[in-house]
Amino acid sequence: MVVGLIAMSILGASGWVLAKAVPLHTARRAHNFFIASVVLGILALISAEALFRLRSHAFLAFTAWSLCAVAAFVLYQIIGQPTSHLLRLFGPLACAGIVYAAIALFLKRTL
Repeated sequence: MVVGLIAMSILGASGWVLAKAVPLHTARRAHNFFIASVVLGILALISAEALFRLRSHAFLAFTAWSLCAVAAFVLYQIIGQPTSHLLRLFGPLACAGIVYAAIALFLKRTL
């Protein structure tokens, strides 16, 4: 049941990121964010399917998704803010890393 909630959260978060990226796909500065969000969506489908069916590669798929999610978050923040405010990324990235690590440890024990 918890694994299913994790899979649903992955799909929801990736859908939200993709919804943020679609209006920006024509902007030259946001092109990398758009590509990262498309890759994030593909990895979300792969990892959610693997988690729902408890496949052997579910942990690896979640790890790849979480790395891509962090990259998409950084690219989104770079688009919206000048480079002088990049130090504000440390707190949210640290929190995301801790949450992803806790979920990864849970999945490693469960799967």
